[in-house]
Amino acid sequence: MIKLNCEEKFLISLITDSEKPEELAMKINSEKLVRISSKYLLLPFLYFMIIKKNLEIFFPKDFLKYCRQIYNINYNRNIELINELNIIISNLTENKIDFTLLKGSDYIINEIYEDIGIRMIGDIDYLISIEDFEPNNKILKKLNYKSEFYFKFWKSRHLNIFLNKKKYFRIEPHVRLIDNNTTLNKEVKKVELGLKSKNNFSRIKYCILNSEYNDFGMLRAVIDLRTITDLFILLNNKSDELSKFENNFIYRKFLLKLGEIGLYKMKFKPNFFEKIYLLRFRFKKGNKFAYKFDESLISLIIFLMKLKYQIIELIFNSDYRKYIFNKKLFFEKF
Repeated sequence: MIKLNCEEKFLISLITDSEKPEELAMKINSEKLVRISSKYLLLPFLYFMIIKKNLEIFFPKDFLKYCRQIYNINYNRNIELINELNIIISNLTENKIDFTLLKGSDYIINEIYEDIGIRMIGDIDYLISIEDFEPNNKILKKLNYKSEFYFKFWKSRHLNIFLNKKKYFRIEPHVRLIDNNTTLNKEVKKVELGLKSKNNFSRIKYCILNSEYNDFGMLRAVIDLRTITDLFILLNNKSDELSKFENNFIYRKFLLKLGEIGLYKMKFKPNFFEKIYLLRFRFKKGNKFAYKFDESLISLIIFLMKLKYQIIELIFNSDYRKYIFNKKLFFEKF
């Protein structure tokens, strides 16, 4: 197992209720805790849990004041999120567009979190079929959302992004859950069907898939504390449920990383390649230089992976080309 600092242990204790947070709170460096919580967009969650568990006495007043301000801002934003979501839901339903809310939008509207101020959200994500792509675009344009281009050749999970200057949240309609990946297609189809029926087990699967594949957590050999927060709330802190994934290679590396930070007791033995992966995960966590070097290398790999699609769009997609040149960019990281 890797060594976590006191602030990481404290956050994990709040996420999982696995330890007494009071013992850790007495040793906390509040500035470091803010830095880590901000990195993973967990400041509103941190404040809510400190108040819920009556831990205020362990923290400076200015720290609590700052966290409260962030929580209140996020609470009000999420009220606006619900308003904006309800308008979109109403219009999609009225026009008989079959859609499935994803990630934060799903969690907020279906009250997965116990308080609407906890989860920080930047986008409204929902899944539609490729056949409903154009009708969906027309609906959003009627609602004064604008999209400067859409991908014609790149099989990205979202082909375009919509913005409305008078709204808080941008809209990301997905036509697939994961960027095109033939090895995942069968599993992704099962998850998609489950999400449409609001199956919580499918939410758990998608939470992992999104972090590992869309956000490149598996390629980068990292684990995200916000993903863990979502995951354990969906699991209701019953991590034994994850044992159902052990025989599926798609999820195994995530389970290995979860085990390394003490949140999952593995019932399988890692193979040779998984052991190498774990060594990389440990090395990155324990060595700042190794972390920065590995992240730089992986960022270059990700850039090159996307580059061929961006070049094709640049050559053959006039709207995308106009967007890039108007922004004075040669390549846009989507």
